[in-house]
This record gives sequence, structure tokens and C-alpha cells, in this order.
Amino acid sequence: MVRSKGKPDLFITFTCNPRWPEITENLAAHSVANDRPELVARVFNRKLQELLSDLTVNRVFGNVGAYVYTIEFQKRGLPHAHILVILAEDCKFRTAADVDDVVCAFLPDTATDRRLHDCVKSHIHGPCGTVNPLCPCMVNNSCSKDFSKAYVEETVYVRDGGYPKYLRPDDGRVVLVRGREVCNECVVPYNPYLLVKYDAHINVEIFTSTRDTSARQTPSDDCFRTICTAKVTWSLGFLFTWKVVRTCTLRRAKKKKGYRTKLYVTRNSRSS
Repeated sequence: MVRSKGKPDLFITFTCNPRWPEITENLAAHSVANDRPELVARVFNRKLQELLSDLTVNRVFGNVGAYVYTIEFQKRGLPHAHILVILAEDCKFRTAADVDDVVCAFLPDTATDRRLHDCVKSHIHGPCGTVNPLCPCMVNNSCSKDFSKAYVEETVYVRDGGYPKYLRPDDGRVVLVRGREVCNECVVPYNPYLLVKYDAHINVEIFTSTRDTSARQTPSDDCFRTICTAKVTWSLGFLFTWKVVRTCTLRRAKKKKGYRTKLYVTRNSRSS
């Protein structure tokens, strides 16, 4: 896909929100979302299809040349999707201003957009680090997601340089999250339109390097076999199924793991 359509321009992570009305209004008394996995999966699939329609039909970020996505489930049962988007040549990001038009990484002003502010606060990272060393993201006394981020007064974007450094001003804005004060350092990059519409954790990242995607696809140490099936839609209208079969041979500690990867690309007999 990269060889034919070029490097991806967007990496989007879309996570199910167990507080969606479609879920909470259909739960029995004293039950939670984890008690109804079929309901959660059904609602998430509807939301995901609508998000994909926003990307490809409504063209929120411009004309899409190709995209690929995969759905995973967290340990607590919530599904999330990883989406790679390749934009058409005339819609690619070329300057820092282009990045600022679609991605934000700071707390909005409550006076001008209270709803967006509440959404950003609800889906902020952590807090973690020294203020909360017991946060699940903490590994070896540091955040595995590389939070908190440094303040940046101006977006830095370099073509073929991986992820840009988003605008994170030190403007003194603070919100109270889980009893702790959090500022722009912990804001997950987001698109204002998508965040408000779906009220879910939607991490929108801009990048132009395929090395970043391969790093995110490293298999976990405790898995034996991972089969990842994703849909790749080309601008020509063909629908393919892209299957990556990675077998991880586990060995004893202090020994390297052996990996065998097979790639199959087949055309579906019918479109979805």
C-alpha cells in the first residue's frame, strides 16, 4: 500500500467510550458496560463506520487515497481501532500551519468553547509520573506513552521527520483530573470536530514516516500468535483484505525471540 499510495499522513486511535448514551441507556440496573460486551461491540462498530464515513465521504481531512484499520480489545474489554490514512497529494500536510488546522494539543478556552473543553478534560492522559506513580501507563518509573510532554510555543513540523511537535503553550490553564491538577503537558493530540462529535478518546497524530507505524505493531512478549486482519480501500474502488500473520516463538528468558511473518493480500468476492 505504501509503495503504491505513498506514506501515511494520519494515525488515528479511536477508543470506545463506555459512557455513550447508546450503551448506558440499554444497561440493566446495577450493571456496567463490561457486562454487555455484545452491546459495546455493536455500538462501537456503528460509531467506527460513521467515523470512517467522515474520513472518506465527508472528507474531514481532505481527499483520502487509501486507508487501513484494525480493531483491538483492551484488557478491560473496550474495543479500539487503529486507523492509518493516506491523503491525496493535493491534501497532504506541508507546513506547520496545515498541522495546526487539524490537530490541537492544548486546553481550549472555557469562555469560547465549553463543550470542547469538557471533552478534552474527559479524555486527557493520566495524570501520571511523579504525581501518580501507580498509573497503569507507568513502566520503570516513566510513562510508556511519553507523557508529560514539553511546552511548545509554536508547532514544529518537518517532512519525513515522523511526528511533529504540536503547539502546547504554557498559558497557565489548569484542570482538575482525578484530584490532581493537569495542564497542557498531558493533553492528547485531538481534532476538535471529531472529539466533540464522538465524545471519545480519539488520538489524531500526523506523521510521514513508516518507521513509527512499525514500532507500534511490535507484538507483546506474552503472545504466541497474532493474526491482524484489516481492510485496505484503494482509490480505484477495489476492496482487499490484508492479513498479516506473525508467529512469535517464545524462548527462555535472556534469549532473543524468533519471529516469522507472512503477508497475504487477496481481493474480496464482495464489497462491504
